[in-house]
Amino acid sequence: MSSAVALSHICGLNPQLFHSIFERITAPVYCLTLTEGSPRVQQAFITMLNLALTANVYPKINDILLTEESFLPSLMKLHEHQSIVIRGKCLLTFLLLFKLDFRWMSVVQNQVKFFNMLDRVLKDNYKYVQCCLLCLIDGILEIVPTIFQTVAQELSSLVKSQGSEMPHL
Repeated sequence: MSSAVALSHICGLNPQLFHSIFERITAPVYCLTLTEGSPRVQQAFITMLNLALTANVYPKINDILLTEESFLPSLMKLHEHQSIVIRGKCLLTFLLLFKLDFRWMSVVQNQVKFFNMLDRVLKDNYKYVQCCLLCLIDGILEIVPTIFQTVAQELSSLVKSQGSEMPHL
């Protein structure tokens, strides 16, 4: 437990070190620890992940997490954790994943019925969890127009490549 907390504090001081830590621990072990570790270790690991996602210091993390089958189930289990802090940080992890790559919104909805889970979070009585939920909702509201713009641009370029003009939406 002390080692995990120390690693979390070291990552807080120097997020670039997350890459080395994550590579040594390996993604499957990291996700297993998120699921089965002690609450304090789980909190340290989710904090390290959030720091790495915030600082965007490990470019391969997105692809690694997308392909790691146990990652989303681990995150969903943390979402239902008894610890208020872990539940809140889990919501923030989802926000950071969405900001990192729009595909996460589709992945979480298809695999874990994410938006149904958010309905349950609305009933959480703790202010910290509610504040984290509001951050997540605000983040999604910021992301959605960008997604629509990206889709419109892709459709426009597809139509142009076929020699037609796209009708105005």
